[in-house]
Amino acid sequence: MLTSSTATQTSFQQDGAMLSLCTQYLVEGLETGAAACDGKAVIYARELHEYAKRKDNI
Repeated sequence: MLTSSTATQTSFQQDGAMLSLCTQYLVEGLETGAAACDGKAVIYARELHEYAKRKDNI
């Protein structure tokens, strides 16, 4: 399970957006394959989570 916040944090969604920012990055990482750190076709949950975290900090 991947979450955008801890149990005591609030997760935000941009006005008019269909997906939260975190979910948008997760989908992007899967669809484009950009989350695969080793360049292979397999994307591990750890890689996907790190990809979303990096995108969120940009």
